[in-house]
Amino acid sequence: MQWKKKTTSESDEQKMFFDWVRRRAASNPIYENVFAIPNGAFLAGDKLRRAKQMARLKAEGLSPGVLDIFVAVPASAMHRCQKCGKSAISRIRGGLFIEMKAGKNLVTLAQKNWITRLRDAGYDVAVCYSGQEAISALERYLEGVEPNMEASHEEC
Repeated sequence: MQWKKKTTSESDEQKMFFDWVRRRAASNPIYENVFAIPNGAFLAGDKLRRAKQMARLKAEGLSPGVLDIFVAVPASAMHRCQKCGKSAISRIRGGLFIEMKAGKNLVTLAQKNWITRLRDAGYDVAVCYSGQEAISALERYLEGVEPNMEASHEEC
């Protein structure tokens, strides 16, 4: 008999991330601006009650595909010239959205559409498959690290 390896759920990973965020918030209030967006909540009750709840939520603005976590902290993105080593601000970022996934879960079409719109509006987006990945994404964001952004030497 073979045992299946237990994988942690998206919920468990997100809880681990928020445990870390809450510990950081005790000494740095900027972490109080990190919150979950409960867009994928499970509804209770029979079919009719769930339908009524869903209709009410949609009327209140529920939108399929909205990402799981928002970091409501503007930050600047830095880049470093590969030739001379000088650093400069490349852009101001409005905040960071994080989508948590677990196992083999993939980003849905609705989430892909949100990611595109959010990036076009100037927000950063990270899709993370563990609480540790989400922590790393948040730390990089707050440090101003923006992967794959390099200044050309002419811009220095």
